[in-house]
Amino acid sequence: MVKLIVSDVDGTLLTNGQTAPSQKVITSITSAIQKGIKFAIASGRSYEDLAELFAPIKNDVYFIAHDGALTVKNGARLFHQPMQTDVVRSLVQAYGTDIGCIAFYSKDNCYCIGKPNEFVKSLNIVPIKGLYEIKDLIYKVGIYGRASIKVLQITGARLCALSDGCIEYVSSVAQKGTALSDLQMRLFMNKFDTAAIGNYLNDVKMLKNAKYSAAMASSPDEVKDAASYVVEDACEFIQKCIDT
Repeated sequence: MVKLIVSDVDGTLLTNGQTAPSQKVITSITSAIQKGIKFAIASGRSYEDLAELFAPIKNDVYFIAHDGALTVKNGARLFHQPMQTDVVRSLVQAYGTDIGCIAFYSKDNCYCIGKPNEFVKSLNIVPIKGLYEIKDLIYKVGIYGRASIKVLQITGARLCALSDGCIEYVSSVAQKGTALSDLQMRLFMNKFDTAAIGNYLNDVKMLKNAKYSAAMASSPDEVKDAASYVVEDACEFIQKCIDT
């Protein structure tokens, strides 16, 4: 019997360029919750971004944000793997502050050195001049600017997102799979109670930590190999879990 479902967002609950979850997705998640199944939404996005996206059900689900660095329920922080201050400082020193924009994501705010651009996904942007102004714990650092930004290896940091003009890092110990393990422990559950669905490499450990796992049909082969099923529609998998 499935007692916990965890799902990735982009490429899984949001597909084909969607910028917000469909009513079908919201209904599917709500149906699972009404059956007594716990539901967690896991993403590289920030907590505040996820809470806005899933506003109709934000108090009913667990959010695993920043690629596993932060777990929140009802606005309360349950588990976290913040970046060490010296690691954040190393990133700033390595890339410099003239790159375009450097964003520092805490639980509720996004602190920015430079001018925020389209990559900065935050409702609460706080302009700063230096790290000394940040008093919050930082869960993700985004380097946004020229398309040719060089990827640097920084000790204590893990590259979690990469595209033209966008490089994002979290703590080297932050993983969706680790956050799921913590949530399972808190709920007195294990992998045999859990179903998971995702579409990319950062979902592999999460999928392996669930008895019932699915990869989206668009996923790389490594993700499909880690899953029990390959599906076209996340909602169909959620319904299968409800019926299990």
